[in-house]
Amino acid sequence: MRVTAVAGDDDLHAVAAHRLLNASAVVSMGIATLLRLGDQLPPGEVELLLQGMAVHAAMVDEGLKNLTRGTDGDGAAGVPRSLSSPP
Repeated sequence: MRVTAVAGDDDLHAVAAHRLLNASAVVSMGIATLLRLGDQLPPGEVELLLQGMAVHAAMVDEGLKNLTRGTDGDGAAGVPRSLSSPP
């Protein structure tokens, strides 16, 4: 007999919250880096950092929207393509 564990709502919300925390941390650390070292970074690096923060901020936004709708908080599917790939 094979037994399969089924995750409960609390487990799924915990996983979603961890994903959102990871994305939020990227945004926070990116801002901290820009505040601390922004004037020392080459313009191309600043742009890459801002693009990465925009992608992760969109993931947090979509994830929170999903959670408020009562669905999985994974925001990755809702990230606009224009943010997820460099120009």
